[in-house]
Amino acid sequence: MGEVVDLKRWLRRHETGLDDVWRLEAAVQRLDVLVHRLGMDRPSSDPEVETEILAITGAVAVGFTHRAAERAELLADLLERRASGDN
Repeated sequence: MGEVVDLKRWLRRHETGLDDVWRLEAAVQRLDVLVHRLGMDRPSSDPEVETEILAITGAVAVGFTHRAAERAELLADLLERRASGDN
């Protein structure tokens, strides 16, 4: 289904700005915690979350790390609001 990406190796191959990679990594770590906190064993159970994850993955695949980081941060913000009950 999916593939785990080694961000450091990917960075060396794509020579992308380090700040965007670190932003993306931090946002993905936030998402991991939030997905587990919300009991979302399968993000596909929520079409909005699934769509955003696919968009993030696509942005990384084509080298748009800045856009991937932005989308991941926005998704993490959304899930934080859900986790706090502020849908």
